[in-house]
Amino acid sequence: TAQGYKVDQWFINGQVQNQLTGRPFIFWQIKAKTEVKVTFRKEQMYEVDYKPDNEWGTIEAYYYDGGRKVTVEPKAKVKEGTFVEFQATVKEGYALDGWTNNGHEIPVADIETLKASLTLRANAVIDVKYHKLVVKHAVTFTAGEGGTIVATVGTEAKAIESKDQVEQGAVITFTATPKEGYELDHWMVGGKPAVAGADTKIEGNKLIVTLGDQDLKVEATFKKLIVKH
Repeated sequence: TAQGYKVDQWFINGQVQNQLTGRPFIFWQIKAKTEVKVTFRKEQMYEVDYKPDNEWGTIEAYYYDGGRKVTVEPKAKVKEGTFVEFQATVKEGYALDGWTNNGHEIPVADIETLKASLTLRANAVIDVKYHKLVVKHAVTFTAGEGGTIVATVGTEAKAIESKDQVEQGAVITFTATPKEGYELDHWMVGGKPAVAGADTKIEGNKLIVTLGDQDLKVEATFKKLIVKH
């Protein structure tokens, strides 16, 4: 066939042979005078679109041509009938639920290997369904002699108990209350004196911490007030 064209239909003695559609060659038993005719059609080029970089991770698209891997860039034109594969790389904290083409689920998607594939018959717009994993860590807080400590989470100030599991990224407010004759001495975070920074704020008797990617241990220490006479 000429470049850019492919076999369309075969006709035997004027009758179209639908079972042979698209075949580049055929076998036919000749028992009498036989007229064979073949028609060609121009190969269609279809657009493959997808977003390579996403909140949840990345997508790579490609196909193989004679054993050679060919990358398919977003909005690239690809010949119809091409077997195109899509590989996802998911960031930590996210999970892939499925693949879609033009909003419809791709049934051949393999979620375990994070791959999907399709034989191109029309323009394709590829996307994925995903969800964010909820990662939690233990939050332990104690008060030394001379006071008490309580903790709340978020703007709704939901109270938590020591050793509760709290979602990563949550903002936790610890409030120290000295007993009579005592005052707050200092805050300890992870066994070290608390230092104000991007994820840690100290406001009076309050310590405000954005929970990172590990368990959190907080202690409030108190000291006796010096009474002068």
